[in-house]
Amino acid sequence: MIYILARKSLSGREPGNLADLITACESHDGFAALELEKSLNAFSDMRSFFLAYENDSLLGAVSLFAPEKDEAEICALIRPSCRGRGIFKLLLGEAEREMSLFGYSSELIVVDERSDAGKAAVGRLGAAYAFTEYSMRYAGAPPQKNALGIVARRMGADRIEELIQLLMCAEGDSREDAESFERRAFATPTRQQYGAFLGDVLVGACSLAFEASHISINALVIDTPLRGRGYGQAFLAEIIELLAGAGPKIVLDVNSLNANAFHIYKKVGFVAERSVEYHRRPLASQISMSRQRPRELLIRELEEYRITNPLEKDLVDRFAAFVASREDAFSRSCLEGHVTGSAFITDPAFERILFVHHVKLDKWLQPGGHCEPGETSREAAAREAREETGIVADAVAGLGLFDIDIHDIPEREGVPFHCHYDARYLFTASPGGEAASEESHTVEWLDYGEAIARNPEFSISRPLAKIESLRAAKA
Repeated sequence: MIYILARKSLSGREPGNLADLITACESHDGFAALELEKSLNAFSDMRSFFLAYENDSLLGAVSLFAPEKDEAEICALIRPSCRGRGIFKLLLGEAEREMSLFGYSSELIVVDERSDAGKAAVGRLGAAYAFTEYSMRYAGAPPQKNALGIVARRMGADRIEELIQLLMCAEGDSREDAESFERRAFATPTRQQYGAFLGDVLVGACSLAFEASHISINALVIDTPLRGRGYGQAFLAEIIELLAGAGPKIVLDVNSLNANAFHIYKKVGFVAERSVEYHRRPLASQISMSRQRPRELLIRELEEYRITNPLEKDLVDRFAAFVASREDAFSRSCLEGHVTGSAFITDPAFERILFVHHVKLDKWLQPGGHCEPGETSREAAAREAREETGIVADAVAGLGLFDIDIHDIPEREGVPFHCHYDARYLFTASPGGEAASEESHTVEWLDYGEAIARNPEFSISRPLAKIESLRAAKA
């Protein structure tokens, strides 16, 4: 059974598994790369790694790089022996689902220029070629001192406002985007921000990322009035001079749409080492939905769930009919009933389930509850999991929904009888740090048998049986 893990960051054996996947692809294809830089992603809570496993073997991976809020870059690697099994499509679907939660409208699929199979795959998806990006390495002699008076100085967070204003004026960024970028850069321990100064006037800037094997120059910008007059080249030379004794190689990326920058980098002494093509595809024709459209997202998740869970057809039909017929399906003011979100949390091996002993209901249950305004059922499940157990869990998903249920809520405290349409998602977390909220007597990790004994109701035993199947497949 193939299952997909969605991660904000890699942990445990995952970095080693990913390194092994990269090595296998590089050995077979002669090239392999996966974007691992996530510190500049616009949404810190967005999951950026999607890993396809079968038993304990990593079959493929997709990563998202999304420093902007409207378009994200997608990189993928599939183990050579596992190609042709639809794994890329599964991974891409889950990555697109995550992007939809954050309102992305398009994607850029990254393909190595040497990969004919990769180009054919994105062509079948209907993605159109957008541009080529060149990864360049500095191979020149130590640069000459510039005659324009440009001086490169490291900048601290106390001068963030100057950098924000520079990005707004020189790049046309909105205040929100410029500030978000700079704050993320300053918050990343491996990054340093540098400014280009003429006297005491800031006229340019760049961000440096320090890795074990290289130092990357990113987001180099010169104020608009000084462009085309050699100041960008002078600033770059100053940066290279500062880094020359640092040890690792100096690298940067530039795309084919920026011919002037490419010319400057070559003139300074950079040489192209790798070329990748970017192919653009709008998400609007796929599953793109803003964070303000949880109903549409759930309808699509239910459509997929119906296909993969044919024995639950009647339940899915009733659930889907309600969501489709009520625009206020996520609101507690919908007295007929409303959508809720809940989380089945397991350890990474699927051996234990985290349950809470609910105070009002006096039952052992998974964490869950009502959706906040504008919140998707998945987001509600994740939030409730955090609030009721004290831990932040990672989603496990292949087709979005893990389980669904419709249960009656009797009249209580002036609220009339109604139904909860519960959308359930599977999460994983390592035991430790959990704590009960005021809504629960306690929170406890249980094995399959213990969980069934604590709550044998079918609405609980059904998803627990699904988890047990995952455990058996992974064993």
